[in-house]
Amino acid sequence: MKFIRVILKVFFVFIFVIGAFVTLMVGLDWYYREPLEAYCKNIAADATPIEVWNDAKENSFFVFSFQESDDRIAILNHKSFIFRYQCEVKFEKGLYASYSFISAD
Repeated sequence: MKFIRVILKVFFVFIFVIGAFVTLMVGLDWYYREPLEAYCKNIAADATPIEVWNDAKENSFFVFSFQESDDRIAILNHKSFIFRYQCEVKFEKGLYASYSFISAD
């Protein structure tokens, strides 16, 4: 009987640790994703690439442009390799056209 109790205690501790880890990962994912996603959703329809670039920098995002074209800007939430997201902003005729939001890991 004691053996079964010990096994059950170990099992429940294991489940608790796994649950705490999953909760932490989901929380961190939301914490890092939400600010960039909110920023990208609120880009003005008449924004120019330089305005988006400067505004993203002011909001402490990591910004880079694609060298092969002037009609796209990639905005990352941070430089770290974990929980990194990218908002790729596309422009047509010098004005904001659309964005796509992806995981950058």
